[in-house]
Amino acid sequence: MYVFRQKMSRLPAKTHHAVWQWPVACLLLSIFLHCSPVCGQPRPVDFDTEIVPILARYGCSAAKCHGGSQGRGGFRLSLFGSDPADDFYSIVQQLESRRVNFVHPERSLLVTKPTLILEHGGEQRFDFDSRPARTFLRWIEEGANRQQLRQLSNLGLIIDHEKTNTAIAENLPYDLKFSVLGHYSDDTTVDITWLAVITPSDPAAVEIVGDGAIRVVRPGWHWVTVGMSGQNQVLQITAPFPQPEVELSSDLKDHFIDREIESTLIQLRIPPAGNCSDADFARRIYLDLTGRLPTLDQQREFLAETRPDKRALLVERLFETEAFVDYWTFRLAQLFRIRMPAGDKLANDALYKWLREQVANDRPWNELAFELLTGSGDSHQSGPAAFQRLSHSARAQAEFVTETFMGTRMRCANCHNHPLDRWTQADYHGLAAVFSQLDRGVNVQLNPRGNTIDPRTGKPAVPQIPGGPPLQPSVDPRIAFADWLTGPDNPYLSRAIVNRIWKHLLGRGLIESPDDLRDTNPASHSRLLELLAADFREHELRLRHTIRSIVNSRVYQRGTATTEWNAWDQQFFSYATRRALPAEVLIDAICDVTDVAESFGDLPLGTRAIQLQDPLTPSRSLDLLGRCDRNESCESDAVNDFGVATKLHLINSKLINAKLVDRRGRLQRLLSAGKTDEQIFAEFYQRALVRKPNSQELDYWLAQIRQGENREQVLQDFVWSLLNCQEFTTNH
Repeated sequence: MYVFRQKMSRLPAKTHHAVWQWPVACLLLSIFLHCSPVCGQPRPVDFDTEIVPILARYGCSAAKCHGGSQGRGGFRLSLFGSDPADDFYSIVQQLESRRVNFVHPERSLLVTKPTLILEHGGEQRFDFDSRPARTFLRWIEEGANRQQLRQLSNLGLIIDHEKTNTAIAENLPYDLKFSVLGHYSDDTTVDITWLAVITPSDPAAVEIVGDGAIRVVRPGWHWVTVGMSGQNQVLQITAPFPQPEVELSSDLKDHFIDREIESTLIQLRIPPAGNCSDADFARRIYLDLTGRLPTLDQQREFLAETRPDKRALLVERLFETEAFVDYWTFRLAQLFRIRMPAGDKLANDALYKWLREQVANDRPWNELAFELLTGSGDSHQSGPAAFQRLSHSARAQAEFVTETFMGTRMRCANCHNHPLDRWTQADYHGLAAVFSQLDRGVNVQLNPRGNTIDPRTGKPAVPQIPGGPPLQPSVDPRIAFADWLTGPDNPYLSRAIVNRIWKHLLGRGLIESPDDLRDTNPASHSRLLELLAADFREHELRLRHTIRSIVNSRVYQRGTATTEWNAWDQQFFSYATRRALPAEVLIDAICDVTDVAESFGDLPLGTRAIQLQDPLTPSRSLDLLGRCDRNESCESDAVNDFGVATKLHLINSKLINAKLVDRRGRLQRLLSAGKTDEQIFAEFYQRALVRKPNSQELDYWLAQIRQGENREQVLQDFVWSLLNCQEFTTNH
């Protein structure tokens, strides 16, 4: 009606009386409001699906602009348009509607600011005669209403008249044009290419050259996120490298892991490295499965074996060792961020003991997860009950649980809907409500009056499974959540853990980071991730099965040698990468090579670093080598990063130096036993690097002995150098 009055106000004054006769007015109003497309009248502009997306498309609702927590220039929008109702209030109702001008729409701040007719701190976003500006003007002319005519259901990509999410860029630079279709709740499909936000994974490799137009300028595997109104599609682009084609085995009996990895290498023309030597494999597998270097006897036994399946047999033997149980308990303790809850050692011990039993018994992952999520009772006796005390609040537990068991950053939906994933604020606060009734004292129990407040409503949040409806009132909503998470149809639990196992064994996850699994962060080998997850489920969700599958593959057993054709590869697993040893494993390795134990607080001498149940056990060396305190995730790239402090500690501290002069240590014993220089060199090389010194290395150190004035000092320098070299401080 308002628009009708505005149009009438533009008629000559002398006609007003005639026009406003009641029958004529009703007729005109009826025609104006109900005219169909046949009459040539365009459908009204929809605020939620047209105005809000424009603001996102041109960066107005980005975090660095009006979408930030404080907004900009007194004008605040929801991040990427996650809350249209709030945006409508800010644009139309706030400050007495000064941002829209109904009398002179072209003077509206909503139009004049982004077109730079008026000064704008965000610079010019589009021209006054552009489609966005025209859409804004028409919406204001229509009354600037929020009619909620429809919702965006999903997006589709069209390339060369086909619906697809993949493209191959054979020759670079490669220009690609695509269309984005919006499928709406009213069963309409509209070309929304001009509204879609295009975000390349690597802007240096994929350039945006227009609406629905990109240019690929670098070879490799790239992806582009295409999004609008919380819906996203990922366009994956393969750009082969300009080098000779690769031919590999196509034997159908090959391991499914090798088939998937090598098909990508063939497509990208990346030649893989050959198999590693038996000696390299022995060092690698012992460190990965037990966190410990193989002894001389273990090396000799394995290297003397002649059976063709000797590597697979070694894996099985290691599975049965206490060292395997110790090390993988340590790995899971880091994943679960086990530490003393409220300084309670008894609870910490109960949880650690319980976890070690699960690893020893190869407990199915879904059963382990269910028990941890629903634990109650005396936390001094029950590990799962102690697990509930690791989080200080319901919100913290919701974030921790989803990152750990789902590989999902639910915390991003605390203040607004997740901008790149499906999770909403309702999902976040609903899941927090699942854990809100917990009393996290020594005796973990339910408190029916416990709740967490939903900041959107100011009322207690209703328990809800992520992506699902609110839960019916129940005694313990955790059981409903655990049933959903561990159910056979839930994809998150299995994908998250197999991706983490892959990262531990290969140095890089199929998805990075392992707590950020979402459609807009695709796997480098998406089919392989799904196959691994399916295989994991088919084998009762047992960790040892997936570990076995990976370490018995050619991919895991590749050598580290590179060529000019694959040296730059960082994500396709064409060769084995060097992985920094965790602080605990590195200290244990130094102790094994020098045969001098490290002391940790008041624990018995000889306790291994990976056996420490409390991550805060006093140890300056562990701190300086970068151990994780488990207050947050231990999967950050910063963890185990050999920075300056770490290197200085290895170079000039008692951690190594004191062990070289200790009369009970290996070096001093060998000297006392009258061993030759060659024998000492050989023994330390074999223990530290699982190989003999080559002729160049041997000649160098023998020359140092001849030129030096103090033989013992030179030998100390030799062992010191060995324990500081990259070949020792990494697994490879």
